[in-house]
Amino acid sequence: MALNTKHVPSAIVDENGKQDSQRPDYSDMLAVLEAKGSVDKQDDAYAQLIEYSRNIYPHQHNRRFVWGLTVCKNTLRICILQNDALVASPPIDLKSTEGRLALVKWCTNVTFCDEDQLGYDSTIYFNNAKRRWEIKVFDDASAEKDTFKVFEILTCMRVAERVFGRHTRCFRCREIDDNDNSSTLSEDLSRLTLEEICELGNVLVKDAWAHTDRDTEDGSSRDEIALLNEINKALGDKTELNGRFPTVLAAGVVRQQGSDGQLHLDTVDDVLAVAKQELPADKVHQRVHKRIAMTPIGKNLREVQCVDELIIAAADAMEVHSAISKGCQILHRDISSNNILIRRSNDTGRVNGILIDYDCALRIGNDNESDRTCRPDMTGTLPYMSIGNLSQSSVARTALDDWESIIYVLCWLGTFGVNYGDEVLHQVEEDAKRGNPDIYSWRTGTPIAIAKAKRNDMHSQAHFRSRIANSFIRKPEYEPLQLLVDELRERLFDNPNVSELARGALSDESSVFVKKSKAEVNDNHWDSKCDKDERDRFVRRASCADLIADDLLEVMIQARNEAVSRLYESNK
Repeated sequence: MALNTKHVPSAIVDENGKQDSQRPDYSDMLAVLEAKGSVDKQDDAYAQLIEYSRNIYPHQHNRRFVWGLTVCKNTLRICILQNDALVASPPIDLKSTEGRLALVKWCTNVTFCDEDQLGYDSTIYFNNAKRRWEIKVFDDASAEKDTFKVFEILTCMRVAERVFGRHTRCFRCREIDDNDNSSTLSEDLSRLTLEEICELGNVLVKDAWAHTDRDTEDGSSRDEIALLNEINKALGDKTELNGRFPTVLAAGVVRQQGSDGQLHLDTVDDVLAVAKQELPADKVHQRVHKRIAMTPIGKNLREVQCVDELIIAAADAMEVHSAISKGCQILHRDISSNNILIRRSNDTGRVNGILIDYDCALRIGNDNESDRTCRPDMTGTLPYMSIGNLSQSSVARTALDDWESIIYVLCWLGTFGVNYGDEVLHQVEEDAKRGNPDIYSWRTGTPIAIAKAKRNDMHSQAHFRSRIANSFIRKPEYEPLQLLVDELRERLFDNPNVSELARGALSDESSVFVKKSKAEVNDNHWDSKCDKDERDRFVRRASCADLIADDLLEVMIQARNEAVSRLYESNK
């Protein structure tokens, strides 16, 4: 199957606003067409449509789905490309009168139908009267039905760049009301610096098609909106945590206006109904279009200026992680360098960390024990995923999995650079000299192979130092980070308050573990409530996860305090 990734497809385009000399591009395409000379090339035609859609979604931020046509010799198929599938009509014979009539009918419908039936989102639109792009965010928490807030879109911070999936988009916005007649046109924004744009709006609108079949029976356990609302309610009055987690301004399911004039929830079923196509439930993921307006907006973790700022940001994130885990019984489950942002104070210049993206979060305090123990899918980013997550262990998921992830994040940045400047320095001066460090095994191979590598790396202090910590960038300012991860590893995998049976990271079958089979557990050990015959060290640690997590947080906060002191001294 050959794909032409550079070829601009034949397409039905919207030329409104285009000058005669301007050639239409992906931002103008209403539908795409791929023709082949043989019916045997049908799969190639489908593949080419999918490749075209990859380019349409990033260029059209208000696109929900894409229409496509394939013509293979004399056979036409009308297609819809949506989040998880290409849905095609039965073959239409263009040699027959009925076939040609079907094509004419489709073209007529495309000409006169509403924009939402073309695949566009009517809740993202250009307000001609006020000369600005606007987006509606429905607020399902409101007592009134179909309540929404309107925001002006300033920039698109993340585009829908994947062919299939959630099609997540993120917009920097500012909240407006009916009396707000100001506007910031794109040509004005092009003359502004990033800092100036940031001052205009500090609202992030996240737009994504979430799985509905991953929600639990209560409708909220895997629902990011419900979890964020719960977190806001529980932690909203804790001033010490302000700005460290997203504050929700409005959130809900997107509504599209139907031909009956009524608002309807935007779901995959509605998209397929446009084409009057139905697929078996096991063929298409059931998704619902959701949108969240939240604040503040942070910068990438790699924007820190030094190692001490990284330590502060990571400690802030894990402090709020602990508050959410304890106060809300919600586990984040996707600690990564992408999900910890920084925000710098305009007054003091000091950074604080923000823990974002609760799409993989899970409520762990309910009575449904399967929610806590089953790992039906691996969540997270490979280099940062815990050993239990990678191996899809049946051991209950606890806060310790996320603490394990933050250790991996800090190790990764310690090896490859906490910011972009150090990254370049390290790759040029260190990596070339020493070859690939052992930490590369955390991102290559199968999940089981990565889990095995991490077991070996984390099992003992000697292994960890020789294989991981000694590969950190050799600059004096990285020494506190090296000491921190060394202490975190010890408190997680070799905590002195647990029995020897609960220490280490190797599997139960390891010969090293057999030597500890006669180890005793006394009442002073945190894992003493665990079955005395339990030989799985991860199970034993899970039985006292809260105590170990408190211990880890204490280490992290102490490291943050020391980092703040060093920064204060250096700025005198």
